[in-house]
Amino acid sequence: MPLKEFTSKLFVGREREIGIIRNAALKAGSGVAGSIILFGRRGAGKTELLKHAFSELFSGQDRAIPFFYTVSSSFTGLERLCQDYFSHFVLQSLAFIRKDPALVSSGIYHLEDLKKIAGRSGESWAEDMIDRYLHVSGSGDPFRLFSAALSAPRQCYRATGKPVVVIIDDFHKIRPMVEHTAGTGGDLWTCLEEALKFQFTPHIIAGFQTDLRAMFFEQSPLGEHLEILNLSGLGRDQAFALFRDLCGIYELEYAESLKNHIGFFNGSPFYIKSFVQAARQTVSSVREDNFWDIYFREVTNGKTSTYWTSILKASIPRFQLRRPALNVLYQLSTQEGGDVVGGLAERLGIDSEELDHLTEMLDGAGTIDMGFSTMSFTDDSVLADVVRGLYHREVLAEPSEKIKDALLGDKGGLEPVPSIPAFDITIPPIPNAESVAIQSLEKIARYFEVPPDVTGQLQVALVHLFSGLASGGTGGERCRLRFMLKDGLLSAELSTPGRGLALTEEDKALIEPYVNNIIVEDLTRGSRIVLFKSLNTGLASAS
Repeated sequence: MPLKEFTSKLFVGREREIGIIRNAALKAGSGVAGSIILFGRRGAGKTELLKHAFSELFSGQDRAIPFFYTVSSSFTGLERLCQDYFSHFVLQSLAFIRKDPALVSSGIYHLEDLKKIAGRSGESWAEDMIDRYLHVSGSGDPFRLFSAALSAPRQCYRATGKPVVVIIDDFHKIRPMVEHTAGTGGDLWTCLEEALKFQFTPHIIAGFQTDLRAMFFEQSPLGEHLEILNLSGLGRDQAFALFRDLCGIYELEYAESLKNHIGFFNGSPFYIKSFVQAARQTVSSVREDNFWDIYFREVTNGKTSTYWTSILKASIPRFQLRRPALNVLYQLSTQEGGDVVGGLAERLGIDSEELDHLTEMLDGAGTIDMGFSTMSFTDDSVLADVVRGLYHREVLAEPSEKIKDALLGDKGGLEPVPSIPAFDITIPPIPNAESVAIQSLEKIARYFEVPPDVTGQLQVALVHLFSGLASGGTGGERCRLRFMLKDGLLSAELSTPGRGLALTEEDKALIEPYVNNIIVEDLTRGSRIVLFKSLNTGLASAS
């Protein structure tokens, strides 16, 4: 009987990871299983993966006892943590051996009650373990207490002959309790090392990635006993399958053409679930023409925004540091290459020591990636939009419509991902922006193997295009330039967040001799102008 109340019904695309954990259970019986540390960004689905692994091991095999434990931040001391861990282990072990999954969620954690259950079940080994733990708990020795709790799976194996797969989520929350136990930190980590090295009780450990890296690799040698399992986002098909299933649960209609839009969430189950929950509150059908409106509300005033804002507040408790931290995040999230770190402190008006302090906190929040000598915004386009929304609202004090333009200007006309090569360039509103465009075109044209005379003519057309936009007062916005080659036509598509992008008849007259066709149109959000140039010597039409 599966633990239906324990796991979510919506679980897709993790067969490989489940298989790795299942294999650890198989190897544990031979004493050759290794422990695993599970890395993954926030919202990647680590907790749900571990829950499903536990449920499968509990119901689908009888070789190894599965044990699932989530460390709670509510514990203020090591003693409470140890008793809770030990009690959960005894309860789940008895439930597995008795084939009674209802016992897992029974809420019976008092040791005397557990001892009675063990006695009625004829599991004397559990009674003996409880007696030994109660004896140690009265000693007041944190080392012996921690050792008694962590060694419970080993004691169980030696008494029953059954290996144990130990699954611990939010493991990083143990760190402050161990470090605050005066004078015993080193000894306590020794207990953990012994638990991880015992190959009849493999441990699967997950939690916040930055803290786990520090705990197991930077501040101790424990990581050498662990295999690293990286949990990436769901694949495109799996992400859309999750979206489809959620829409079914919430009775939302949806357009099949949204698969590429869902891909914007980078396969994050948390982002997809939050988006669908936001959608059901405002629409009955999710379509291309309302997708980005729903998204905008979600990243500026929805669950996703609340989630990340709460994390940032917790990571940066001093109110005076929050605006400088937001400035750092915004600078990193909008950087498109180059050395963003060099001169960052000067641009923000803070000293290098304060910048180091801020980046440490932002790294702890999971919003930036710290390499050995580099620093960058984490690869998360949704978080980037949350940051941009906060910055435009709280630093620039802009109205909602202006913020929407800033966030969605390059998304409103999101097309299906082309099956042919395309190159996108973001051009800021700077003097001589056309030089960026024509230099980029020259390199891209070489990739497409475009004849030099065709390239030159399209470059001249781009110069006239940018000149016309600047003189018409519409050249003060950031724009996107896309180059694409299809069916013998090289196209240059210029799009901007604002509507009303236009060319005068005089400007068109200057451009037309160098191209085969020009399209000027308003989109749902924004405008675009497309120039088409045929690779053939004759004229070609385009639409």
